[in-house]
Amino acid sequence: MECADKVFGYPRVIAKVKGRPTVDLSAFRPAHRIIKDGKEVRDAITHPSAQYDPDDHTQKKMTLLAGFKLPEMESLYRDVCEYVKFVEEAIGYDPRESVPWLFDKFGYRDAKAETL
Repeated sequence: MECADKVFGYPRVIAKVKGRPTVDLSAFRPAHRIIKDGKEVRDAITHPSAQYDPDDHTQKKMTLLAGFKLPEMESLYRDVCEYVKFVEEAIGYDPRESVPWLFDKFGYRDAKAETL
């Protein structure tokens, strides 16, 4: 399944199952950024590879992975957070309840504070 199908399609499916109005993300900039930049970042982190790309003559994933810059990653993270909040609200959830990690000070929960 393509990234766009997941980013745009899953929220529509969930909304339908929950009896909510359809979730239209077509004009939502963070969704488009996730498809464009997020997919490449995710692939580079999840499946790093030194494989040579014969089309552009680079080691695309390794080059991307080695070139990550904090401001760019923070910007993408903010867009992902906005996307998650938008979708959670659209399907009828309160994001502060359903995804509280979006609202903590650091964007993640302190592992030391969690109990197993």
